[in-house]
Amino acid sequence: MMIFTAENVHELLLREAKNLKEAQELLQFADDDDERGERGFDDDLIEEIRARERLQWRIVQGLRDLLIFLEKFDAVVVVLT
Repeated sequence: MMIFTAENVHELLLREAKNLKEAQELLQFADDDDERGERGFDDDLIEEIRARERLQWRIVQGLRDLLIFLEKFDAVVVVLT
């Protein structure tokens, strides 16, 4: 069982936003290397980083939407597994 409150979703959102920022920084670093003609990352690794960034973006958006819902309705979401 998982219980989501506005407080713990906010903490999750901050952590996942940090992961998103790290993925974006890696992509920027790879792009900078590419512009200088250096190939520090191979194409497969760059694609993996892009996939990670897309996933992190979806996670951040979903958590943001959940947080808005929890705060708007002063709700708690319980997930039973």
